[in-house]
Amino acid sequence: MKIQVLSDLHIDSYAKRQQPIGRIPYTDADIILVAGDTANSDKGMAWLQQQAE
Repeated sequence: MKIQVLSDLHIDSYAKRQQPIGRIPYTDADIILVAGDTANSDKGMAWLQQQAE
C-alpha cells in the first residue's frame, strides 16, 4: 500500500495573498493523508473535498 502525506498546506494563506492554490499533484498512492496545518476555516476543507473529486 502506498501512502502520500501532505502537510502544512496553509490553504487560507493563499486567499490572503490572492494567489491560486493550484492542484494537488497526481500520485499513484492508494491513500492521501492530509495532516496538520491545513486551514483555519471550513473553506479549506471544501477545497480539499473538491480536489478529491
